[in-house]
Amino acid sequence: MEGDEVIGALKHPDWLQMALPLSSHYHPAMHRNIVDHHKILVLSIFSGGEVLNLMNVYSDNQHTAIEHLAARVHSLPPFIYMAGDFNCVSTTWDDYEHGESSTAISLQDTTSQIGLKWARPSNHRPTRISPNPNQRSNVLDLVFLAPSEILISMPRLEHNLQGLSDLDIGPEPPRSGRQTIKPGSEAEKSFISDILQDLAAIPVAAPATKESVEALADAIVTVFSDAWLAHSTESKPTKRSKSWWTDECSETFGVYQLSRSLADYNKFKKACKDAKHDFFDERIAEIATSHKCLWDLMEWVKQRKLPPCEAIRNGDQPCHDMDDLWDTLHSMYNLASGCEYDASVLDELPDEPELLKDRHVLALFIVLANACLRVGHWPRIFKESLSVIVPKPNKPSYAVPKAFRPSVLLITFSKLIEKMIASSIQFDAVKHDIFHPNQLGGIRQRSTEDAGLILTHLVRAGWVKGLQTSMLAFDIAQFFPSINHEMFMAVLCKQGFSPILVDFFASYLVGHSTVYCWNTFQSDLQSTDVGVGHGSALLPVISGLFIAPVMKLFYIKAALLNMTLLSFVDNGTILAQSKQLDDNNVGLRKAYKIIYLLFVAFALVLEHDKTKLFHFSCCRDAYNPSLDLGYAPHTGATPLKPKTYWRYLGFYFDRGLTFHEHICYYATKAFTTRRLLYRSCVVPIATYSYRLWYFNGTHNKGAMNQLKQMQQKVALWIMGAFRTSPTGGLEALAGLIPVHLMLKKLAMRAVYRIATLSDTHPLHSMMGERLLKQAEPHACSAALMTPAM
Repeated sequence: MEGDEVIGALKHPDWLQMALPLSSHYHPAMHRNIVDHHKILVLSIFSGGEVLNLMNVYSDNQHTAIEHLAARVHSLPPFIYMAGDFNCVSTTWDDYEHGESSTAISLQDTTSQIGLKWARPSNHRPTRISPNPNQRSNVLDLVFLAPSEILISMPRLEHNLQGLSDLDIGPEPPRSGRQTIKPGSEAEKSFISDILQDLAAIPVAAPATKESVEALADAIVTVFSDAWLAHSTESKPTKRSKSWWTDECSETFGVYQLSRSLADYNKFKKACKDAKHDFFDERIAEIATSHKCLWDLMEWVKQRKLPPCEAIRNGDQPCHDMDDLWDTLHSMYNLASGCEYDASVLDELPDEPELLKDRHVLALFIVLANACLRVGHWPRIFKESLSVIVPKPNKPSYAVPKAFRPSVLLITFSKLIEKMIASSIQFDAVKHDIFHPNQLGGIRQRSTEDAGLILTHLVRAGWVKGLQTSMLAFDIAQFFPSINHEMFMAVLCKQGFSPILVDFFASYLVGHSTVYCWNTFQSDLQSTDVGVGHGSALLPVISGLFIAPVMKLFYIKAALLNMTLLSFVDNGTILAQSKQLDDNNVGLRKAYKIIYLLFVAFALVLEHDKTKLFHFSCCRDAYNPSLDLGYAPHTGATPLKPKTYWRYLGFYFDRGLTFHEHICYYATKAFTTRRLLYRSCVVPIATYSYRLWYFNGTHNKGAMNQLKQMQQKVALWIMGAFRTSPTGGLEALAGLIPVHLMLKKLAMRAVYRIATLSDTHPLHSMMGERLLKQAEPHACSAALMTPAM
């Protein structure tokens, strides 16, 4: 009440002491070895052998704390933070102050000598608001930071935390906003209109030099960049943000806040209702007619944050600093940096005829694309990228960099040019037999099922001839980021590509840089002059061309071993067939050494710990020997043990090729997707790799029964019928094809597909004489098949 004595809250008699020290022998005290002053508080934090000093100061009207610091500044250690109420005015931090006091000059000299600098708040204004309107407000509360931390930890004034007269200073929260243009808005129309107008002003003369190619690319990119900056606005979505919210909702809500009338509230609710209807009607129409992707509405397709519970480890050391994290990721995704290669291994391959003339790859309808190829130059702006670090699914631990992969985001216009070039190169490489027939990944018309079908055929053909089949599967570590550029250029020249294309790749592969993105954190620009980024449309072609000579050299060096090598992008499989499994192991060890040395020559690394051994056998309880691989960790007392079931490219192989485990896995997995449309989502999953086990003469009654049971349950779910309802009637009412007819239809489609394959496709070499075409018959081809003696 007015006239009563003012008593601080902690000394007021109505305040009770709620806690007492448990033991009277504890005597908390502040250390005075750094600063001994009752107006100055120093906090020291120890981290990893490093001492971080922070200081809090209150300086009275006599400036005793400032004078104490100035007198002892030479004995003070470096500080990273100093803040408090300094009761000191200066033109440096007070825009309305005139003149500079000696105390302010002394304070600035002191902070400079201990490595600090005044940090201007992002919303700078007076920190003490005078209650007297005739008195001017002042800036008395200051924050001093290390110069390197000012931009990262910029302070911000907090209002109404300590009353109306004093403002607190807190850290500036990180900006969560992003530049956006609302679809269908006037800003989007103006954005597109400006782009079309500015692009029309660029002359279409074909550039003839590298400088003119750079200028044309920069001009095109500048058009998009300027239009985006002119028409985009910053959006800061929060947990309470509504995607359907419109400007009309904001206007009616503002009117209601001022009037608080029922009529304005009803107008606001009507505006929200109309906005919801318009938004969701447009969303439904877009999904139903344009995208036709019903799963876009599911949560699992939306952005997923990285696992926050574990620190990435670089060896045995956790990465607690962002710079350490960027260095660890950069070293992981640039394994080929500094690796030696041996191009002399290519001398054993015959020279290929020159191909890919101008009419094949230069007949592009975009002037810049033509210029990039003719000049042999890839513009600098196309080499900048953003590498988003995403986790690999179903990993037991995310504490190692190998549990993540980079997804490289490039300029869309550059990806269009890359896609056109890749399409031309791929078909010409197949036409001229540049790719090895057993390369089954990254090449059109070759799929995972082709690889599984070839593997299954070889095993069954071996059984007919009385041979045992063993396989050794290996994995290339960080294949795409590890492609050596110099070795790739030597490969292109050896394969007989046009010098124009070789010059283009010589420019395309160098000078790349990227920014790593981890959640909301971004690194500085990092040089990535090794490998090929995951986002490149040329990646499948480059990787296929790079692996092709390895495949051909293996068949030259391992000719006496009678081995079969299959390749699917960065996975390889060596197959051995003989009368005894022990003989297979001997051959597999020799073949693995050959392929390992070839990859070393190509500056690639095999992950020995991921190598798998599997023995096929048509007999139950058959012999299943281990293999001394000759490389750690599978050597000596810890040989490579064979698997009971082998998961390869999504197939689950068992030793007898019964595919019971495979069918059981996918039939069970099919039920987990029943929320999606059955015919578009469940059937492809349940019938994945049916060509491996569904053919004339096979015993697949058990597999067919499992699929029939699966379809019966789906029909019950679709129709909502009783469990005792007849299956045939449910399938008819639900419009489902019976399982045996569905598989027959899919098998006929597979037969029709064979006629569209290239003449050198490896499947043709497995067929009978009628379907061989121009392919050379394989040793286990059906055309040469004879029963075992």
